[in-house]
Amino acid sequence: MAGNVKTLPAEFEALELFSYEEQCERIAKALHEISPGDYAGPDPPDHISGEPKCRGQRMFQFVWNSACCSHKQMCLKFCIVNNRFILLSFHEAYNPNTYEGRKK
Repeated sequence: MAGNVKTLPAEFEALELFSYEEQCERIAKALHEISPGDYAGPDPPDHISGEPKCRGQRMFQFVWNSACCSHKQMCLKFCIVNNRFILLSFHEAYNPNTYEGRKK
């Protein structure tokens, strides 16, 4: 799991996930919780990411009520590059009912 080194440490700290094992376990649980109905952008769904670690690849973002995160509304953003999971963001949703200004 490679990701955004600028934001992920603070996001994991806010979720009290301090060890790599805790982080991997929670991400695995979150991936099992999300469903296609939780897809929250970007539009169009074939959006190509500009994030350096997954530039040119499709980016996926999900917002859902997470049982593994104390039933908080969470946001998970990632790309798949050469069969590798690239975590871009994992945090409590900032504005739970919208994504970039549009209603979910």
